[in-house]
Amino acid sequence: NIRDNGNPVVWGYIALLCASIGDSRLDQANKALEAAQRRDLADPILLRELGNAYTALDRLETAEALFRRSIANDNSAHTRRRLADVLAAQSSMAEAVNEYKH
Repeated sequence: NIRDNGNPVVWGYIALLCASIGDSRLDQANKALEAAQRRDLADPILLRELGNAYTALDRLETAEALFRRSIANDNSAHTRRRLADVLAAQSSMAEAVNEYKH
């Protein structure tokens, strides 16, 4: 990212692009995500989409963290449902039920 390497949203979209390509770009997605998080990525929609991409890659712990960070920035019912789905997939049923109730 030579265009705007201090912008967390740019790093977030790079991570999303790489994660969307699949496992072949997962290492690059992780590095871009780390850069975005170091710069305090706070865009709730982008965080949710990153969570969805990591869910599709079966990286559920990362997806959970992304959904939680998204919710911290915007308490969206849609994002809570996605978090609950990921928690259920990780066999965290009590937490999943709690999120579904919100």
